[in-house]
Amino acid sequence: MHRVTHNTPLPDVGISPSSKNHIRVPSSSAIFLRLALNAIRREVFLAYKLTYRDWRTTIVPTMLLTLGAFYYPSQQLPLRFMVTLCQSFESCSLTYTDIFDSRRTNQIWGVEEDKINKPDRPIPSGLVSIEGAKVRLAVSSVLYIVFAYLMAGWWPGALGAVMWLTLCAIYELGDWHRNPFLKSFWNAPGAWLQLAITQSLILEANAGDTAGLPAQPWSYAWGPAICIFVTSLAHIQDFRDIEGDSAVGRITLPILIGDAPARWVTVPALFANVKMMTFVGRACLGAAQTVPYEVAVVEWLSLACAIWTAFRLIAYRSPAEDQKTYMSFCAVYCIQMLYSGVCTGAASWGRV
Repeated sequence: MHRVTHNTPLPDVGISPSSKNHIRVPSSSAIFLRLALNAIRREVFLAYKLTYRDWRTTIVPTMLLTLGAFYYPSQQLPLRFMVTLCQSFESCSLTYTDIFDSRRTNQIWGVEEDKINKPDRPIPSGLVSIEGAKVRLAVSSVLYIVFAYLMAGWWPGALGAVMWLTLCAIYELGDWHRNPFLKSFWNAPGAWLQLAITQSLILEANAGDTAGLPAQPWSYAWGPAICIFVTSLAHIQDFRDIEGDSAVGRITLPILIGDAPARWVTVPALFANVKMMTFVGRACLGAAQTVPYEVAVVEWLSLACAIWTAFRLIAYRSPAEDQKTYMSFCAVYCIQMLYSGVCTGAASWGRV
């Protein structure tokens, strides 16, 4: 057996002195680019972890609202298609910056609750510190106001963004989240701002298209209607979080009046709100002899989802099932936003 001694020369591995001189060392610009890409990738991942739970009540309904308003054909079909894509991108981008700031604020001051109800969020999971989250909140708030101004002007863009950020601060610092009624009310301005900015983009595009018609007076009733819808039904998400809310001393409607009574109160409120949205939609269409088939289809779809959600509220009562029930309610909300867009589009493009 051959023994390697200190005097035994090391084997040649094929690296000659000339090749050693050609080993490529990354330049400073390449190192900077790699670090920048890693930082961007990390921030994108953190943004996803921060907001993905809220896409179904923010990004998706905004997209459906825009598509519902713009899909009606006109003589300039290719142009309308491009306008639809552009307006969808603008409205969804602005809505995402909206929820980015509100979720960041909520999660900075709700760490203890998130450790129980949502431990995978960035702060309780250790992906980011509270100090780092506050720095990101400051930067994103400034970008949100600037972006809102570029998309929708001073009103409802920049001023609406300032109002929403102020309300988010009051909600957390004023302990609104511990009051069942203020907690539900806080969701309404966010939904209204989401609707108002998207509709401002819709009306602006209609004004620039010769096929478009002036906005109907009832089209401005969608804002108050969606505020009532969200305020009276936002507590559906609280059924799944009773354990965590009780642990941190938060009083929600299911805790205040009891789980079973809260469910039975929610069912008629759900159907009343669906009926209210239908009334606003028909009023927006005006005294039309015939209703576009798209409107009728969405109305029946909304009623079917409402019936399914009401059934689940009464029949299935566990945190896991309540999460599924909340998903069903999110579908109802998305359909209402689609309905708003379809009715606005039908009234604006002469389909009635």
